[in-house]
Amino acid sequence: MKTSLKEGDRVCVKGETGFAEVIKIFPYGGVAGIKMKDGRTINMPIYQLEKLNKVSKQ
Repeated sequence: MKTSLKEGDRVCVKGETGFAEVIKIFPYGGVAGIKMKDGRTINMPIYQLEKLNKVSKQ
């Protein structure tokens, strides 16, 4: 499954508060390993993740 997510990207997770960081993208089934802001590490389907845009400081 192709995705624009990369390891290290910050994402928002449906149904969770706060943000998470992608730590691993598995090549099967469209699953990503993410580390939540509160320290939990979980595997989530990629379709439940939304990439956060980096805000540039001007």
